[in-house]
Amino acid sequence: MITVYHDHARLLRFGPAGVILSEPFNYIEDPEPFCTFLFRYLRASRQARGFDPTATLASSDDLDIFPRLADDQTLPDHVRNALKMAATPGWPLHKLSFEAPWSADGASPVRVDMPKSTRAFLVGRPCYRSDSMMGKGTRAFVAYDLERRTVVFIKDYWRLDLGPDHLTEREVYLKLSKDFEQRPLHVPTFLGGGDVLDARMEVQRSLTHAVVSASRSGQNNTRPGRVHTRLVFKEVCRPLESFKDARELASVVHDALQGQRLHFRTSRRHTDEDMFAAHKHAWKEHEILHCDISAGNILILDIVRDGTVVQSIGLLCDWDLAKKSIYHVLNWCTLKYLPHGSTDMACLPSDMHTIYNMALPDGQGSSLKFRSVQNGYPFVFDLECSPNHPLLELLTRLGHLCQEHYRHFPPRLVAQEAIEGSFEYPSPPEGDHPPPNYQHLYGYDDIFDAFSAALQQTQWSEITKLPDQVPDCAPSCGGPSL
Repeated sequence: MITVYHDHARLLRFGPAGVILSEPFNYIEDPEPFCTFLFRYLRASRQARGFDPTATLASSDDLDIFPRLADDQTLPDHVRNALKMAATPGWPLHKLSFEAPWSADGASPVRVDMPKSTRAFLVGRPCYRSDSMMGKGTRAFVAYDLERRTVVFIKDYWRLDLGPDHLTEREVYLKLSKDFEQRPLHVPTFLGGGDVLDARMEVQRSLTHAVVSASRSGQNNTRPGRVHTRLVFKEVCRPLESFKDARELASVVHDALQGQRLHFRTSRRHTDEDMFAAHKHAWKEHEILHCDISAGNILILDIVRDGTVVQSIGLLCDWDLAKKSIYHVLNWCTLKYLPHGSTDMACLPSDMHTIYNMALPDGQGSSLKFRSVQNGYPFVFDLECSPNHPLLELLTRLGHLCQEHYRHFPPRLVAQEAIEGSFEYPSPPEGDHPPPNYQHLYGYDDIFDAFSAALQQTQWSEITKLPDQVPDCAPSCGGPSL
């Protein structure tokens, strides 16, 4: 990018890890930097100018694939809608070709010992893309595997390069995939992919970090670079926010904690014998802690038989970075989509901002959020349902578990100035070991008991889902930590 202000200009290079900018120069008195840059840019290769060598325009023979698939009535509605979006007129179709180990049959997870080969995928308009010019730059595609002729899902992003001591998301999926043979987990089926290579068969890395490191010779520079990564998954899912009713919301969130995918069955009712958590299994078996359980990272997979959805289950995805919780996911979705005391009230957007986005100077969450958790109150009040509705009971029970977790903090009245950022959290009592009631959120049993008790009940139908009441609140909103 070139920025011009009066008789001075700067050259800016944007990348996933940041921006590099030149010193300002007077392009009237000294036009040489301007001319040199334009000359070199025009003579540079496409890759040097920032184009991805693994992406090429699709051939004319492939242009009708997405429209044809979008008319396939055997596919779920959300998949056909995504294929229509991929074929948006005026949006170019690309073929992504990259080398990696791949699933042997296109249905089971890839194994570590699978040989590498080059696979090509057709992509169009992404179903999701980040608005930021820096950072992960995530793009999600409903894609077409040109070799196996199947619809797949591709996650394309720039992961943090944290070194060999940190598992990448691909490595996490490979570890979890080892357990699929014995008991399929509630995580997406990882078919293959990994770090993207350039024309020299080297991993595509951001350059900003290297330039900054060179300019700060002898200084402590801990900012990590980023690596271009593509992961291919079997399932094309719905977002959590597309839940059809209160029971599906609770059921899918419960599934995201499940350790085995349920056998296909027409009933969505769960029992106490349902399996361990995907979240729990990852920690217990592989010491992998997800920690980013948010509305954006829980997906709904529709199981289709003969063109009919017979079951909907939840999958937990995005095993890279983390910071939110099951309790907040349920409250967040309920506030946005179900009728309650703040429905149609102008204060709802500001209340959600205070609870989920507002942060004190030290990075902690708002006093309203802390008070609600410490007192065991659900963030949703006056939910329009009977007092013994399963969802209300579930929210209340989870709220009490959080209350027990934070009860070791001494009670304290919070002044109004806390809203303005002067609230200080009470310190926990001294000692190496927390009291027994602090242990509830350390394990899974109490949380699973709460979900199991709610999902075994049958009276779920009285709450009607509403259109999004706070459309400006994004799925990733989870806000600061408590």
